[in-house]
Amino acid sequence: MDRPFRRAPRSYRWIRGAGLALALLLLAPSSLAVPRTAISTGAVNALPSFPPAPAPATLPLQHLVLIMQENHAYDNFFGTYCTTTGTYCPTTSLGTPVGTCVPYNTSDPSAGCIRPRPFANLDSAQLADLPHTWNSSHAAFDQGAMDGWFRAENFQPRAIQYFNDTTIPSYWNWAEQYALADGFFSSYLSYSLSNHWAMLAGTAPPVSQQNVIGLEIAQNSTNHSSKGPLKWFQREYLNESNATPSVADQFQRDLAQNGSAPSWKYYDTTLPTGRAGYNASIRNGETWDYWNPMAAKNETYLDPQLNAHFVNRTDILGDAQNGTLPNLAWVLPRFAASDHPISDIANGMSWVTQVIDAIERSPEWNTTAVFVSWDEYGGYYDHVAPPQIDAAGLGFRVPLLLVSPYAREGYVDPQFGYFESILHLMEWRFGLPPATARVASAPLPLHAFDFSQSPRPPFTLPPDPNLTAPYPHPFQPMAAPPTPVGLTAAVNGSEVDLTWSVPPGGGSVDRYLLQFGPTANPSAYSFALDGAASGAVVENLSLPGAYTFSVQAIGPTGVSGILSAALGTPSNPPPGSAGAAGIPWYAPVLLLAAVVVVILLVGLHRQSRRLSK
Repeated sequence: MDRPFRRAPRSYRWIRGAGLALALLLLAPSSLAVPRTAISTGAVNALPSFPPAPAPATLPLQHLVLIMQENHAYDNFFGTYCTTTGTYCPTTSLGTPVGTCVPYNTSDPSAGCIRPRPFANLDSAQLADLPHTWNSSHAAFDQGAMDGWFRAENFQPRAIQYFNDTTIPSYWNWAEQYALADGFFSSYLSYSLSNHWAMLAGTAPPVSQQNVIGLEIAQNSTNHSSKGPLKWFQREYLNESNATPSVADQFQRDLAQNGSAPSWKYYDTTLPTGRAGYNASIRNGETWDYWNPMAAKNETYLDPQLNAHFVNRTDILGDAQNGTLPNLAWVLPRFAASDHPISDIANGMSWVTQVIDAIERSPEWNTTAVFVSWDEYGGYYDHVAPPQIDAAGLGFRVPLLLVSPYAREGYVDPQFGYFESILHLMEWRFGLPPATARVASAPLPLHAFDFSQSPRPPFTLPPDPNLTAPYPHPFQPMAAPPTPVGLTAAVNGSEVDLTWSVPPGGGSVDRYLLQFGPTANPSAYSFALDGAASGAVVENLSLPGAYTFSVQAIGPTGVSGILSAALGTPSNPPPGSAGAAGIPWYAPVLLLAAVVVVILLVGLHRQSRRLSK
């Protein structure tokens, strides 16, 4: 008969446990796990994951520039951009889904729906402004259903129309040559003012979110003049504004305490000085300026040092040419070049191109990153429901362009972000604490950068309102991306964890091609991974088993060599790193030693028991 199960003596169990613990310790990976991309070979799924942010001081960026235009949602400008891969689309964007049809009236389903269609030309667009206040934003949002657009926009079909490569070729060319984010949101479900506050303070006076503080911008003017006594919400706005710290307060405090602070300028218009200047600005409406929230704060007028940072917008052109760009810059347009409906978008493209070209020709190009965005949706449709991170928002999705010598060429960045992300980057880069909790939790917008690539030479467009640079423009010639190194494949239960790295130099990496399979069929599975990924986890393999893995870097105009590794075999790992299975080379030797120790201890224990009888 079978021997009945008998628990091992306690004195033996500790020996067995010690040996097992020693063996597991020796088999443990010799380095910490890095972020990775999850892949499943059953229900196939690929989720981008990115390595930790580098140390701020190691970044080659000394100048961060934010160009802020007006009033366009992502789908309105880029809803049909690179929805599939192709010659000029090495990566794809989250554009307007095929078959989208927006309900005409949610309370009357029989009214049907309307499909988005392009504007035929710029003359047929921007004819009049669309509602884009707190009330209309929330009506369109409809608790996340995103189906209230027509009612919110007074049943105007223009709200569902969109621009494309023929109407805004310059913006599409900047996206193609550099990078575009399709997971970027405005900060508030409201109009311009509260969103501009977010860019400077990481918050907004509550009264500015739900109330239109000044008058609407009149055609070709920025007239917000106060007529008659101030309304209650205007008085409250001034009080709340003066009580709201901004990043400028951080700079001034840093300067006073440490004798240094990042240099900065707000390229818009100059402001009057002194108490008389502040009172005059209240009377003439400058304090209600939607595009410069600092105009509502009395310190902007009373502190000469602070006042000097507000300069004419065209000064950015001379500062770029002279190599005197500040560390941080906000660039605002005049109304006629703002892209705000009823302005001419050709003028907006011309202005943005003029500023970018000037920076690209600057001696400081190799240390600069330029972000271009639009301050809110302007009443135009976007299909992605904005995450509600707090009671105030976020607002609808807006485009974010990145122009930099370190931008991945032709890259569409899926990283989630919002206006406070830009402010977070500015503060983080220059060692300042986050202004608010919203800023602290905002993801750093670093995924579209490839700091390992060689700095790219400038790519310029003609700043011509007649649009003499059609899309697509040929890609800027670049070297092929470098071949990845240090590919490791570590077994982790039923998974295999892959990691790799990319050496510096060469062209940008837009995506990786990962292939793997049994040794007899090493390309059985193929996955395109985000260009910022540093690894992957492969699930649902039949383990143990023999598999081969390979990874190749893909750029917009070239590909790298292929790096391969068999499970358990190192593939040119860096000195001191783990082999392909994530196990140090000396682990088998130590494991054998541990087993021998356990056997000897067991033998000694048994011998001692015999002698004691």
